[in-house]
Amino acid sequence: MKCINCGTDNKLKDRTANQGRCLKCNHPFVFEPTSMLNVKITDSMFSKTLADISANNTLYFTPKQLLYFLDNRVRKKAFQPTGFWFSYLFWNVWVTGFVGGFTAFIPNSFLIFNLVYQAVTIWYLWLYRSLYDIFGKISLKPLHQLDLRF
Repeated sequence: MKCINCGTDNKLKDRTANQGRCLKCNHPFVFEPTSMLNVKITDSMFSKTLADISANNTLYFTPKQLLYFLDNRVRKKAFQPTGFWFSYLFWNVWVTGFVGGFTAFIPNSFLIFNLVYQAVTIWYLWLYRSLYDIFGKISLKPLHQLDLRF
């Protein structure tokens, strides 16, 4: 993760060894993405959000506006159904044809590997279901509980 103060790239090992501070300038990191559960926010993302919402410190905003803006930023990086369906169809054909073709000596190998691929896809979607709401977007509802005060 890059330091927003000096731009140094700090690895997780370096950050934890230095008590969450930059190795070069000793600036503290506010967010640690590895310890966040659903939403990954970094210092640079938060800094850019603040700069964008305030038009480089020329406008004031409320905490509710900040959370709304952050929520929109995170939703843009969320699950994209079009990309998912394209990659799903591509990998479905590729896994079935390629892996099933190499194991053509096994009876019904194409069907077996297609079913394995379907099971892995269902497992992936089930595993990450808690991150997405009904429309397939990440929600920042846990951030509303932080009680931000400015």
